Amino acid sequence: MDFEITPMTTEHLEAVAFIESECFNPPRSFQALYDELDNPLFCFFVCIYEGDVIGYIGAYDVCGEASVTDVAVLEPYRGRGAGKALLQGLIDEMKKRNAHVINLEVRKSNEAAQSLYKKYGFEVCGCRPGFYSNPKEDAVLMVKRL
Repeated sequence: MDFEITPMTTEHLEAVAFIESECFNPPRSFQALYDELDNPLFCFFVCIYEGDVIGYIGAYDVCGEASVTDVAVLEPYRGRGAGKALLQGLIDEMKKRNAHVINLEVRKSNEAAQSLYKKYGFEVCGCRPGFYSNPKEDAVLMVKRL
């Protein structure tokens, strides 16, 4: 599949808010996404396939330490490379920003995501018990040094 990875703009917000509602419980609001878009510490990319936004990734970068806030791909497109393309886009951007590390949390049960992150050099570095709700679940902490 041929994906286009591009910085998120206000034109993408409705599609990203829809993806949030499909992938997260509770989802972030349209307003929260809008507010973060103007924050220079935040970095968002969308994945476009055949003209439609099918996924996105977000992170913030403070003093060279990036933290991934969200990675989401609509169900019909999972396992087809969209997550890989988004993750590589974010890694490339964080290198341009001279970040030295990228951190993230992932549900303990989300083995597919953990496998993807490991392929891109992320290592398990800890656990946050009960971090997620709906359903309640531990988070696996992962880090990638750049």
